[in-house]
Amino acid sequence: VEHGHIRHAIKRAIKDLNYEYWPAQADKALQLYNQIVLRHGTMLVGGASGGKTAVRNILQRAITLASHTSQDAASVCKNT
Repeated sequence: VEHGHIRHAIKRAIKDLNYEYWPAQADKALQLYNQIVLRHGTMLVGGASGGKTAVRNILQRAITLASHTSQDAASVCKNT
């Protein structure tokens, strides 16, 4: 599945939040996006300082940015 809009929005969100771009973190944000689209509920679990809050913040900002340009992201915003 192509996620061009959300991938671009994730990169922009990382920049907007003044985070350093880290490909693994961007991939985690995309994985979380996919889980939100497919599941009724999603929980982030992991050890301290694992990046859970950062990934959530990145995806939150990315969905907001993408909702202005993509119907898919807008539907996720309405369903979460």
